[in-house]
Amino acid sequence: MWTITEQAWKEALQGAGLPESDRAELYRAIFESGEWPVKLVVRPLLEADGVPGAMPSGKGTGHNPFLRGRL
Repeated sequence: MWTITEQAWKEALQGAGLPESDRAELYRAIFESGEWPVKLVVRPLLEADGVPGAMPSGKGTGHNPFLRGRL
């Protein structure tokens, strides 16, 4: 699945019509960065005191799935 997704994202990045510097920065962030930002939902919900007015969430980091086998 990640191989297919990686190929599709690379094709989309090439066809997006972005300036080369922007495309290079996005490529590094997507395919070369060791970590990706992730949205945390369960932990903030469990840590919430009482009944919050809105669904609590947070930010964290996770492993980049495109680096599998390259770590």
